[in-house]
Amino acid sequence: MIPLLLLAIAVFGHIMGSYDNAREQVLAIARDYIPTDIAVLEENLKSLSQQSGLLGGLGVLGLLWTGSQVFVIVQQVMDVALGSKRRLGFLRGRLIALAVVAGVGFLFGLSVGITSVLALIRTLDLPVWPGQTRELQFVWDLLGLILPMFISILSFSLAYKFLPTTDVGIKGPLIGGVTAGVLFEIAKHIFRWYVTDIANFGRIYGSLAGIVVLVLWIYYISLITVVGAEVTSVYVRWHTRTETGEVASNHAKP
Repeated sequence: MIPLLLLAIAVFGHIMGSYDNAREQVLAIARDYIPTDIAVLEENLKSLSQQSGLLGGLGVLGLLWTGSQVFVIVQQVMDVALGSKRRLGFLRGRLIALAVVAGVGFLFGLSVGITSVLALIRTLDLPVWPGQTRELQFVWDLLGLILPMFISILSFSLAYKFLPTTDVGIKGPLIGGVTAGVLFEIAKHIFRWYVTDIANFGRIYGSLAGIVVLVLWIYYISLITVVGAEVTSVYVRWHTRTETGEVASNHAKP
């Protein structure tokens, strides 16, 4: 939460420094609701806008560090599931986790970009074979469903492939990635429906509702990630036992 808060403050400071109208609106609201010296507040806003780059950099570094720590924990979970006793050094393990963070972050940005582009195309009236975009509602809905799921599966598969300290092959991470990716997309739609139509977190938690929802969503993602890791480990152990059994039977033949 602290890195996210730093990024939010950096964005706020950048807006305050770039748009005079925004700064004037903030000062106008402060005059009505905040019992403070407006001159002091204006000076603080100017200082904040000057330090937005530093705060943004600290926020990005903090997110990279905490994000890598998440993948380090996933790595430990997968090692336990796979029965691997090998341990990576601190620096190597952190570098691998940072690389996975960068890869998954890129795929997540790609997923958001594709979704935004599809949403934009659906609002335009461009000629597309064999008809207009408005007549291809089913195609856009299908693409909006398939592409995010494909990227989610790819993200989980990459994590399950490169995070364990033992060789898990290709098929195991792919099966675990499909399991986690499909569960993630299903949970995403169910959670959105639950938060918007069923639960009323705002009435219970007030201004903290957003934080509660975020923590719940992180908890569900963690469960899905562990389930996918367990599926990967089950397949890898089964495949290892199968190969070992085949080798033993071949050695037993005269």
